[in-house]
Amino acid sequence: MRILFSVSFLFIIFSCKPRNPEGILSYFPADSVFEKGCAAKYYSRYEPINPDEEATIRIGYSVYKKSDDNHFLITSYNAGFEYTGSQYYRIEDPHLFLDSSFYLSQGDTLKAQITEPWSKSWQNDQHPIYKQKYSYQNQDYLYEIEQLEIGDTLINEQKGKFFLFHRRYRNIATDSLVDSNRSTEIYLENIGFFSSSETSENGSYSSDLIEQMPIDSFLLRANYK
Repeated sequence: MRILFSVSFLFIIFSCKPRNPEGILSYFPADSVFEKGCAAKYYSRYEPINPDEEATIRIGYSVYKKSDDNHFLITSYNAGFEYTGSQYYRIEDPHLFLDSSFYLSQGDTLKAQITEPWSKSWQNDQHPIYKQKYSYQNQDYLYEIEQLEIGDTLINEQKGKFFLFHRRYRNIATDSLVDSNRSTEIYLENIGFFSSSETSENGSYSSDLIEQMPIDSFLLRANYK
């Protein structure tokens, strides 16, 4: 699925002001929008390898809000505008750190145990590894994301960066590898997170931006769902 830029999408692009062309903030919405808050609508699809399993399609929203020059919050919602999680990021240009992460599980908001917060680097010779512990079905796991590569890309004549990651899931009790996959993420200048894709032995997953809007437009939709 490819993206058609909406009017609200162009609003964010054209309202930007000059920034460091290689800085992290140049790959997020303009400050005037980012500080007030903006929302992105994503289309996600999972394609299983097993023909007996069904593919799944989901719509989700992410609300981005910068709290100061070095911190921003991403809050996630499902298609029904129900809260599903949030992440609080810290910028130390050219590096990005995920300091805290919350997610919804069985109606309760749980905090992830982050042991290594270095999430991404916009510096070519750096290979950060993010580590997080979590529990699932009475088992404890370690989730690791290693950045392998960063490079330039161009989407619909819009400049951006692609990131290549190696993701690993380990069972802490047995110290065994449960799953491993490669994933790619794309960030576009003055827009932010644009798309991602990953493959594993079980299937493939992709997520694409289909619309970006000011926070007022998002709240209007959420209130009239």
